[in-house]
Amino acid sequence: MDKPGEQTVLRRKARAARAAHEARAMSPERALRLALERWAGGELGVMLSVTGVETRTELAGTLAADLPDPALILLLDGPGDVPGALVLDPQLSAALVEAQTMGRVSPRPAPPRAPTRTDAAMAAPMVAGVFARLADMPAEAGQWVQGYRYGAMVEDARALSLALGTGDYRVMRLGCDLGPDRAGELVLALPAPRPSADPDAAGDAEPGAAARPALRDSLLAAPARLDAVLCRVSVPLSQMHGLRPGEVLALPAGVLNAARLEAVPGRAVARATLGQIRGQRALRLHGTGQGAVTPGGEGMGEATARPPVPDTPVAPPVPARIDPAAGLPDLSEFGPPEDAAGDDPPAAGAVPG
Repeated sequence: MDKPGEQTVLRRKARAARAAHEARAMSPERALRLALERWAGGELGVMLSVTGVETRTELAGTLAADLPDPALILLLDGPGDVPGALVLDPQLSAALVEAQTMGRVSPRPAPPRAPTRTDAAMAAPMVAGVFARLADMPAEAGQWVQGYRYGAMVEDARALSLALGTGDYRVMRLGCDLGPDRAGELVLALPAPRPSADPDAAGDAEPGAAARPALRDSLLAAPARLDAVLCRVSVPLSQMHGLRPGEVLALPAGVLNAARLEAVPGRAVARATLGQIRGQRALRLHGTGQGAVTPGGEGMGEATARPPVPDTPVAPPVPARIDPAAGLPDLSEFGPPEDAAGDDPPAAGAVPG
Protein backbone atom coordinates (compact mmCIF):
# COMPACT_ATOMS: atom_id res chain seq x y z
CA MET A 1 0.00 0.00 0.00
CA ASP A 2 1.39 3.41 -0.97
CA LYS A 3 2.11 5.89 1.77
CA PRO A 4 0.53 9.40 1.65
CA GLY A 5 3.92 10.99 1.05
CA GLU A 6 4.61 8.74 -1.92
CA GLN A 7 1.18 9.59 -3.42
CA THR A 8 1.95 13.32 -3.13
CA VAL A 9 5.22 12.86 -4.98
CA LEU A 10 3.50 10.86 -7.70
CA ARG A 11 0.82 13.55 -8.12
CA ARG A 12 3.50 16.21 -8.48
CA LYS A 13 5.30 14.19 -11.13
CA ALA A 14 2.03 13.56 -12.96
CA ARG A 15 1.15 17.26 -12.93
CA ALA A 16 4.61 18.19 -14.19
CA ALA A 17 4.38 15.63 -17.00
CA ARG A 18 0.90 16.85 -17.94
CA ALA A 19 2.06 20.48 -18.01
CA ALA A 20 5.01 19.56 -20.22
CA HIS A 21 2.72 17.68 -22.60
CA GLU A 22 0.29 20.62 -22.78
CA ALA A 23 3.17 22.98 -23.48
CA ARG A 24 4.34 20.82 -26.38
CA ALA A 25 0.79 20.45 -27.70
CA MET A 26 0.04 24.21 -27.49
CA SER A 27 1.39 25.59 -30.75
CA PRO A 28 1.53 29.37 -31.35
CA GLU A 29 -1.29 29.00 -33.89
CA ARG A 30 -3.57 27.23 -31.43
CA ALA A 31 -2.66 29.69 -28.70
CA LEU A 32 -3.58 32.67 -30.88
CA ARG A 33 -6.86 31.05 -31.90
CA LEU A 34 -7.84 30.37 -28.28
CA ALA A 35 -6.77 33.81 -27.10
CA LEU A 36 -8.85 35.58 -29.78
CA GLU A 37 -11.94 33.43 -29.24
CA ARG A 38 -11.78 33.77 -25.44
CA TRP A 39 -11.27 37.52 -25.60
CA ALA A 40 -14.22 38.00 -27.97
CA GLY A 41 -16.48 35.83 -25.82
CA GLY A 42 -15.35 37.20 -22.46
CA GLU A 43 -14.98 40.90 -23.22
CA LEU A 44 -17.48 41.48 -26.04
CA GLY A 45 -19.95 38.66 -25.52
CA VAL A 46 -19.51 37.78 -29.19
CA MET A 47 -19.35 34.22 -30.50
CA LEU A 48 -16.27 34.41 -32.72
CA SER A 49 -14.88 31.21 -34.18
CA VAL A 50 -11.51 30.89 -35.90
CA THR A 51 -12.08 28.71 -38.95
CA GLY A 52 -8.45 28.38 -40.01
CA VAL A 53 -4.90 29.55 -39.34
CA GLU A 54 -2.19 29.85 -41.99
CA THR A 55 1.41 30.55 -40.98
CA ARG A 56 4.18 31.66 -43.33
CA THR A 57 7.50 33.46 -43.17
CA GLU A 58 7.43 36.50 -45.45
CA LEU A 59 9.43 39.60 -46.22
CA ALA A 60 7.86 42.87 -45.14
CA GLY A 61 7.28 43.94 -48.76
CA THR A 62 5.52 40.68 -49.62
CA LEU A 63 3.36 40.94 -46.53
CA ALA A 64 2.22 44.46 -47.39
CA ALA A 65 1.32 43.44 -50.94
CA ASP A 66 -0.95 40.60 -49.74
CA LEU A 67 -3.05 42.59 -47.25
CA PRO A 68 -6.81 43.07 -47.67
CA ASP A 69 -7.80 46.33 -49.35
CA PRO A 70 -9.17 48.30 -47.63
CA ALA A 71 -7.81 47.19 -44.26
CA LEU A 72 -7.28 48.56 -40.77
CA ILE A 73 -3.49 48.40 -40.32
CA LEU A 74 -2.07 48.73 -36.80
CA LEU A 75 1.64 49.10 -36.15
CA LEU A 76 2.80 47.26 -33.03
CA ASP A 77 5.60 48.59 -30.84
CA GLY A 78 7.99 45.85 -29.80
CA PRO A 79 11.19 45.13 -27.90
CA GLY A 80 14.41 46.39 -29.44
CA ASP A 81 12.47 48.96 -31.49
CA VAL A 82 11.51 46.20 -33.94
CA PRO A 83 7.85 46.69 -34.91
CA GLY A 84 5.13 44.23 -35.78
CA ALA A 85 1.74 44.61 -37.41
CA LEU A 86 -1.84 43.53 -36.86
CA VAL A 87 -4.30 43.91 -39.73
CA LEU A 88 -8.09 43.59 -39.72
CA ASP A 89 -10.21 43.34 -42.83
CA PRO A 90 -13.33 45.57 -43.07
CA GLN A 91 -15.72 42.90 -41.76
CA LEU A 92 -13.73 42.13 -38.61
CA SER A 93 -13.05 45.81 -37.95
CA ALA A 94 -16.74 46.66 -38.35
CA ALA A 95 -17.70 43.76 -36.07
CA LEU A 96 -15.48 45.16 -33.29
CA VAL A 97 -17.13 48.56 -33.61
CA GLU A 98 -20.64 47.07 -33.64
CA ALA A 99 -19.97 44.86 -30.62
CA GLN A 100 -18.59 47.75 -28.56
CA THR A 101 -21.23 50.30 -29.55
CA MET A 102 -24.40 48.21 -29.99
CA GLY A 103 -23.54 45.17 -27.88
CA ARG A 104 -23.95 42.78 -30.79
CA VAL A 105 -22.69 42.02 -34.29
CA SER A 106 -25.10 42.71 -37.13
CA PRO A 107 -26.00 39.62 -39.18
CA ARG A 108 -25.58 41.59 -42.38
CA PRO A 109 -22.12 42.17 -43.87
CA ALA A 110 -20.78 45.68 -43.40
CA PRO A 111 -20.16 47.73 -46.56
CA PRO A 112 -16.44 48.20 -47.30
CA ARG A 113 -15.10 51.62 -46.32
CA ALA A 114 -11.81 53.28 -45.56
CA PRO A 115 -10.69 52.72 -41.95
CA THR A 116 -10.55 55.62 -39.51
CA ARG A 117 -8.69 56.39 -36.31
CA THR A 118 -11.91 55.64 -34.44
CA ASP A 119 -11.71 52.09 -35.82
CA ALA A 120 -8.11 51.90 -34.59
CA ALA A 121 -9.13 53.07 -31.11
CA MET A 122 -11.86 50.42 -31.05
CA ALA A 123 -9.31 47.73 -31.98
CA ALA A 124 -6.74 48.73 -29.34
CA PRO A 125 -8.49 46.82 -26.48
CA MET A 126 -8.45 43.68 -28.63
CA VAL A 127 -4.67 43.93 -29.07
CA ALA A 128 -4.13 44.35 -25.33
CA GLY A 129 -6.61 41.64 -24.36
CA VAL A 130 -5.48 38.99 -26.84
CA PHE A 131 -1.79 39.57 -26.13
CA ALA A 132 -2.41 39.39 -22.37
CA ARG A 133 -4.05 36.00 -22.82
CA LEU A 134 -1.22 34.83 -25.06
CA ALA A 135 1.31 35.82 -22.40
CA ASP A 136 -0.41 33.40 -20.00
CA MET A 137 -0.09 30.49 -22.43
CA PRO A 138 2.53 27.83 -21.67
CA ALA A 139 6.10 27.96 -22.98
CA GLU A 140 6.72 29.22 -26.52
CA ALA A 141 3.01 29.42 -27.36
CA GLY A 142 2.80 32.93 -25.94
CA GLN A 143 6.41 34.06 -25.61
CA TRP A 144 6.65 35.27 -29.20
CA VAL A 145 4.26 38.20 -28.52
CA GLN A 146 5.82 39.32 -25.24
CA GLY A 147 6.76 42.98 -25.25
CA TYR A 148 4.48 43.89 -28.17
CA ARG A 149 1.66 46.41 -27.78
CA TYR A 150 -0.56 48.70 -29.84
CA GLY A 151 1.45 51.52 -31.36
CA ALA A 152 -0.36 53.53 -34.04
CA MET A 153 -2.59 53.28 -37.07
CA VAL A 154 -0.81 53.10 -40.44
CA GLU A 155 -2.43 54.77 -43.42
CA ASP A 156 -1.74 52.13 -46.07
CA ALA A 157 0.30 49.06 -47.02
CA ARG A 158 3.15 51.14 -48.46
CA ALA A 159 3.65 52.98 -45.17
CA LEU A 160 3.59 49.64 -43.34
CA SER A 161 6.28 48.24 -45.63
CA LEU A 162 8.53 51.21 -44.88
CA ALA A 163 7.96 50.88 -41.14
CA LEU A 164 8.65 47.14 -41.02
CA GLY A 165 11.93 47.33 -42.92
CA THR A 166 13.49 44.40 -44.76
CA GLY A 167 13.53 41.57 -42.22
CA ASP A 168 11.64 38.27 -42.24
CA TYR A 169 8.28 38.15 -40.48
CA ARG A 170 6.26 35.26 -39.16
CA VAL A 171 2.79 35.95 -40.52
CA MET A 172 -0.36 34.29 -39.19
CA ARG A 173 -3.61 34.70 -41.12
CA LEU A 174 -6.76 33.80 -39.23
CA GLY A 175 -10.15 33.28 -40.85
CA CYS A 176 -12.90 34.35 -38.43
CA ASP A 177 -16.57 33.33 -38.45
CA LEU A 178 -18.70 36.18 -37.06
CA GLY A 179 -22.14 34.81 -37.88
CA PRO A 180 -24.13 33.09 -40.63
CA ASP A 181 -23.20 35.68 -43.28
CA ARG A 182 -20.24 37.41 -41.61
CA ALA A 183 -16.64 36.31 -42.09
CA GLY A 184 -13.50 38.31 -41.39
CA GLU A 185 -9.74 38.00 -41.50
CA LEU A 186 -7.01 38.91 -39.03
CA VAL A 187 -3.33 39.07 -39.94
CA LEU A 188 -0.62 39.14 -37.26
CA ALA A 189 2.98 39.72 -38.33
CA LEU A 190 5.89 39.64 -35.88
CA PRO A 191 9.63 39.28 -36.53
CA ALA A 192 10.56 35.71 -37.37
CA PRO A 193 12.83 34.01 -34.82
CA ARG A 194 16.47 34.19 -35.90
CA PRO A 195 18.52 31.02 -35.39
CA SER A 196 21.78 31.53 -33.55
CA ALA A 197 25.00 29.64 -34.25
CA ASP A 198 25.79 29.75 -30.53
CA PRO A 199 22.81 28.37 -28.58
CA ASP A 200 24.23 29.63 -25.28
CA ALA A 201 24.50 33.18 -26.61
CA ALA A 202 21.10 33.18 -28.26
CA GLY A 203 19.26 33.95 -25.06
CA ASP A 204 21.62 36.82 -24.20
CA ALA A 205 21.20 38.66 -27.50
CA GLU A 206 18.86 41.63 -27.38
CA PRO A 207 15.70 40.97 -29.43
CA GLY A 208 15.77 42.60 -32.86
CA ALA A 209 19.33 43.93 -32.60
CA ALA A 210 20.23 42.70 -36.10
CA ALA A 211 17.24 44.43 -37.69
CA ARG A 212 17.90 47.88 -36.19
CA PRO A 213 20.07 49.34 -38.99
CA ALA A 214 17.59 48.32 -41.70
CA LEU A 215 14.67 49.66 -39.66
CA ARG A 216 16.44 52.96 -39.01
CA ASP A 217 17.35 53.42 -42.68
CA SER A 218 13.78 52.65 -43.79
CA LEU A 219 12.26 55.08 -41.30
CA LEU A 220 14.65 57.89 -42.22
CA ALA A 221 13.77 57.43 -45.90
CA ALA A 222 10.02 57.49 -45.25
CA PRO A 223 8.07 60.62 -46.27
CA ALA A 224 6.97 62.79 -43.34
CA ARG A 225 3.73 64.75 -43.62
CA LEU A 226 3.48 68.12 -41.85
CA ASP A 227 0.26 70.14 -41.58
CA ALA A 228 0.13 73.88 -40.88
CA VAL A 229 -2.81 74.48 -38.50
CA LEU A 230 -4.09 77.96 -37.67
CA CYS A 231 -6.75 76.89 -35.18
CA ARG A 232 -9.67 74.54 -34.68
CA VAL A 233 -13.25 75.73 -34.32
CA SER A 234 -16.53 73.96 -33.61
CA VAL A 235 -19.64 74.50 -35.71
CA PRO A 236 -23.05 72.82 -35.54
CA LEU A 237 -23.50 69.85 -37.82
CA SER A 238 -26.40 71.55 -39.59
CA GLN A 239 -24.22 74.55 -40.40
CA MET A 240 -21.39 72.35 -41.63
CA HIS A 241 -23.74 70.61 -44.08
CA GLY A 242 -24.90 74.01 -45.28
CA LEU A 243 -21.46 75.38 -46.14
CA ARG A 244 -20.97 76.31 -49.77
CA PRO A 245 -17.97 77.45 -51.82
CA GLY A 246 -17.30 81.13 -51.22
CA GLU A 247 -18.59 81.28 -47.63
CA VAL A 248 -16.28 82.58 -44.91
CA LEU A 249 -15.59 81.12 -41.47
CA ALA A 250 -14.64 83.69 -38.84
CA LEU A 251 -11.45 82.76 -36.97
CA PRO A 252 -10.36 83.94 -33.50
CA ALA A 253 -8.07 86.97 -33.34
CA GLY A 254 -4.34 86.35 -33.35
CA VAL A 255 -4.33 83.03 -35.17
CA LEU A 256 -1.79 84.16 -37.78
CA ASN A 257 0.84 84.46 -35.05
CA ALA A 258 -0.17 81.24 -33.28
CA ALA A 259 0.02 78.68 -36.07
CA ARG A 260 1.22 75.16 -35.36
CA LEU A 261 3.19 72.81 -37.56
CA GLU A 262 1.86 69.33 -36.80
CA ALA A 263 2.96 65.82 -37.61
CA VAL A 264 0.51 62.97 -37.97
CA PRO A 265 -1.46 62.31 -35.79
CA GLY A 266 -1.77 65.87 -34.43
CA ARG A 267 1.55 66.18 -32.60
CA ALA A 268 2.84 69.78 -32.56
CA VAL A 269 6.46 69.96 -33.73
CA ALA A 270 6.90 73.72 -34.16
CA ARG A 271 5.26 77.10 -33.58
CA ALA A 272 5.00 79.46 -36.52
CA THR A 273 3.64 82.70 -37.97
CA LEU A 274 1.66 82.58 -41.20
CA GLY A 275 2.60 85.19 -43.78
CA GLN A 276 3.59 85.52 -47.42
CA ILE A 277 6.71 85.87 -49.54
CA ARG A 278 6.46 87.02 -53.14
CA GLY A 279 2.75 86.27 -53.29
CA GLN A 280 3.01 82.77 -51.84
CA ARG A 281 1.93 81.66 -48.39
CA ALA A 282 4.84 80.95 -46.04
CA LEU A 283 5.55 79.99 -42.44
CA ARG A 284 8.21 81.49 -40.17
CA LEU A 285 9.18 78.95 -37.52
CA HIS A 286 9.50 80.21 -33.93
CA GLY A 287 10.63 77.07 -32.13
CA THR A 288 9.66 73.52 -31.28
CA GLY A 289 6.12 72.67 -30.31
CA GLN A 290 5.29 71.48 -26.83
CA GLY A 291 2.98 68.51 -26.35
CA ALA A 292 0.42 66.92 -28.62
CA VAL A 293 -2.57 68.67 -30.08
CA THR A 294 -5.78 66.76 -29.61
CA PRO A 295 -8.60 66.71 -32.15
CA GLY A 296 -10.68 69.02 -29.95
CA GLY A 297 -7.99 71.67 -29.96
CA GLU A 298 -6.63 71.33 -26.41
CA GLY A 299 -3.04 72.47 -26.18
CA MET A 300 -3.38 75.13 -28.89
CA GLY A 301 -3.50 78.10 -26.49
CA GLU A 302 -5.56 81.16 -27.36
CA ALA A 303 -5.80 80.14 -31.00
CA THR A 304 -8.10 77.26 -30.09
CA ALA A 305 -10.73 79.25 -28.29
CA ARG A 306 -14.03 77.83 -29.45
CA PRO A 307 -16.73 80.50 -29.05
CA PRO A 308 -20.35 79.47 -29.41
CA VAL A 309 -21.36 79.47 -33.05
CA PRO A 310 -25.02 80.14 -33.89
CA ASP A 311 -26.86 77.64 -36.03
CA THR A 312 -26.83 80.03 -38.98
CA PRO A 313 -24.43 80.72 -41.86
CA VAL A 314 -21.36 82.48 -40.55
CA ALA A 315 -21.01 84.86 -43.49
CA PRO A 316 -22.57 85.60 -46.87
CA PRO A 317 -20.97 84.09 -49.98
CA VAL A 318 -17.99 85.91 -51.39
CA PRO A 319 -18.51 86.36 -55.14
CA ALA A 320 -14.88 86.87 -56.17
CA ARG A 321 -12.01 84.45 -55.70
CA ILE A 322 -9.89 85.38 -52.69
CA ASP A 323 -6.15 85.73 -53.17
CA PRO A 324 -4.72 83.14 -50.71
CA ALA A 325 -1.87 85.52 -49.78
CA ALA A 326 -3.98 88.70 -49.60
CA GLY A 327 -3.70 90.48 -46.27
CA LEU A 328 -0.91 88.26 -44.95
CA PRO A 329 2.22 89.96 -43.57
CA ASP A 330 5.34 89.90 -45.72
CA LEU A 331 7.74 87.65 -43.79
CA SER A 332 10.73 88.77 -45.85
CA GLU A 333 10.52 92.18 -44.15
CA PHE A 334 10.57 90.76 -40.63
CA GLY A 335 13.64 90.16 -38.53
CA PRO A 336 14.04 87.14 -36.28
CA PRO A 337 11.03 86.80 -33.97
CA GLU A 338 11.62 87.93 -30.41
CA ASP A 339 10.59 84.61 -28.88
CA ALA A 340 13.05 82.68 -31.04
CA ALA A 341 16.02 83.43 -28.80
CA GLY A 342 17.84 80.22 -28.09
CA ASP A 343 15.99 78.32 -30.82
CA ASP A 344 17.30 77.31 -34.20
CA PRO A 345 17.55 80.14 -36.76
CA PRO A 346 14.07 80.92 -38.14
CA ALA A 347 13.33 79.57 -41.58
CA ALA A 348 10.60 80.35 -44.04
CA GLY A 349 9.41 77.94 -46.69
CA ALA A 350 7.21 78.92 -49.56
CA VAL A 351 4.09 76.89 -50.08
CA PRO A 352 2.21 77.16 -53.38
CA GLY A 353 -1.15 78.80 -52.92
